[in-house]
Amino acid sequence: MTTQAAREPSQIGSLGFEWASVFQPGAQVAPGDYTRTIRPFLDWTQICDTVQGGRRLCYLETVAREAGTMLSWRIAMTKDGRSMALVILPPGSNSDDGATVEFGGLARVAKPLTCDKLVCVATFPVDGPTVGLLAREPSATISFRRGAQPVRLTVGLRGMGQALSDLMPRPEAAQRQATPRVAARNAAPKRANANPAKAAGSPWETMR
Repeated sequence: MTTQAAREPSQIGSLGFEWASVFQPGAQVAPGDYTRTIRPFLDWTQICDTVQGGRRLCYLETVAREAGTMLSWRIAMTKDGRSMALVILPPGSNSDDGATVEFGGLARVAKPLTCDKLVCVATFPVDGPTVGLLAREPSATISFRRGAQPVRLTVGLRGMGQALSDLMPRPEAAQRQATPRVAARNAAPKRANANPAKAAGSPWETMR
């Protein structure tokens, strides 16, 4: 099993990286041990997956519809701890032209697109400052081409900051983590963390 954020890109070939997943390769998940929570935050939706006894993994998603065209935009974490934007465009979008995402006076160009018969996708990295800028803007625009036709959609950004802030540690949890503990004399050595380290500047680095 894989998360939705990881599942769809895998159907259209390699993107040059792997999405993070709560599922361990080859591990069996018992019925009822997998939980998905979906919480709306204005224009954005926070989607979190949890396997009992494992970690919690979340991503953010929004959907834009305009003049019969629909796209979705996600911000998720890769297997090696980087945060990436994934823009899912309609089939037939021009791969070589890519997609341009504009917000706050900045523009991110992602090309070429990766396409199959169902969708085309664009990806680009997003760091903490980029997410902070997105959270302060009311909207962004995503531009691409389908054949000779230019397409430009407005994507609402309201609620992105709230959805991300909700994933930050609670003050009491942070205080508990900061409290020093006296190690037991015969305590067993700590095991190395099997989860991938989050990259510096990742907006997920303080996720609870």
